[in-house]
Amino acid sequence: MALTRFAFLLLALSVAARAQTEDGGVSMSPDAPLQSPGNPAMRSLGIAPGISPPPNRSAGLTRPVPPARSLVIPLIEGQLFNLTFLTFSNLVSRESFAMVSGDSIASHFDGRRPWQWDIDIFITNQFGHPYQGALAFTAARSSGLSFWWSALYPVVSSLSWEMLYEIDAPSYNDFITTPVGGALLGEVLHRAARLLLTYRSPRPSGWAARIGALLLEPAGALNRGLFAGELERDDLEENPPFFAMVGGGANFGAAYRDENTKEIRRESTVQANIQGRFTYGIPGDPSFVYRSPFSHFDLDFNVSAPYKPITSFFIRGLVAGWQFGDGTSNLRGLWGLFGQYDFAYADLVRVSSVGAGLGTSLQWGIADNTFLQVSGVLGFMPFASGGQGSRFEDGVPGAPLRNYHIGFGGQGTLELRLIQRGIGWVRVAARGWVILGLYTPPGGWESLNYVTVGPLLRVWGPFALGGDIVGAFRYSSFQDQTFNSSFSAATYRLTLNWLSSEDMGAVSPIARGR
Repeated sequence: MALTRFAFLLLALSVAARAQTEDGGVSMSPDAPLQSPGNPAMRSLGIAPGISPPPNRSAGLTRPVPPARSLVIPLIEGQLFNLTFLTFSNLVSRESFAMVSGDSIASHFDGRRPWQWDIDIFITNQFGHPYQGALAFTAARSSGLSFWWSALYPVVSSLSWEMLYEIDAPSYNDFITTPVGGALLGEVLHRAARLLLTYRSPRPSGWAARIGALLLEPAGALNRGLFAGELERDDLEENPPFFAMVGGGANFGAAYRDENTKEIRRESTVQANIQGRFTYGIPGDPSFVYRSPFSHFDLDFNVSAPYKPITSFFIRGLVAGWQFGDGTSNLRGLWGLFGQYDFAYADLVRVSSVGAGLGTSLQWGIADNTFLQVSGVLGFMPFASGGQGSRFEDGVPGAPLRNYHIGFGGQGTLELRLIQRGIGWVRVAARGWVILGLYTPPGGWESLNYVTVGPLLRVWGPFALGGDIVGAFRYSSFQDQTFNSSFSAATYRLTLNWLSSEDMGAVSPIARGR
């Protein structure tokens, strides 16, 4: 009953928010009644309306009215998302953590269940919580708030979840990955959804674009529906240079070598594969200004199934930095502070981390249609998790023993693409993580590495054939020898890909027309 009353209270608040906004109109006209800073309806919702400044009489023009924004609406929506997850887990899946009571909540405040590092299911901790944070983040971004203001909302959402919405002891690692991973993942989803809706503007976006934006950013779709886009913040770059690639194919076979015994095992399995790449704000365009966090980012993802499911995505985005090179230079790009969120879930190597580091992303024009693109980041991870899958205690079904560990460490990323525009590329990408297992026993360290090498060849129109060799390497040293496992592995991938541009992601040395 308590859950039901709480749900009705939050629902009533959100409906009131919509009704008050519709009644007032949130007009952008400077003389609209709701534009008054003393209007109680706007203040009660935490909506700061755009107020037109006095006209610039010397120019005879009035500056554009800033958009409305709300501090309260995303708070309500963040709790609604939390309540939805709790209700499903409590009533449908019947998860033990969701059997919340007044006593379980009190135990988080009176010291009976103190904060701790938890060892829950890998995919729940390393993807589920960051995605939950991304929902709260995008609720704020689509309510007219900036990146930095929006980054506060996953913090509130995570803290309330840890203290109110589960019976388990509050988790330090969840409180790190939810806000940090949520902000990085959320900004990628927000920008991708907005790009889908505004690409080729002013032509109205079609139903496919609207469905895609809904899947990418449910909170944004909710707010666009509730407030007719009046809370959309106009802080994203118009017509950013971007490159997207989506493909499908198969993984063919695998080879595995135990570095301790030198035993080599080969598998001839074949499984379906889906992969993609999205670069927003391609470095090298002299007419594009990188003015806000994640004006430039890279997203790589890969999913393989069903024999040995593999899921991975890697996010790297510029948080603050500078451009170098001008319209006459063949070498142009960015350098500065990058944020990273990595997640790789495979049978042999599982690793996830959030972190930041110094790096660069650049393009060198070698010839008229030949380019070298380089991206590299060397960073620090305040939190990372790595290991080799899951194992279960003999005779105790459903009682997982953790054979991954959590700690801090360092990471490095280096990617090179030699591009022949209109024809294809050769790509080398290397990612490495060194994790010190100091947060939980056993003490030790491990090094995890991914390397991808392969060509992409355009075969017809926007379609290209890709072939990659993917290698994984793990070296470890722990006080508990059962956690030690050093090995190398490789698999082969063949895909047919759709490209958003036949330029293969290269930007002409001449500034693009706007």
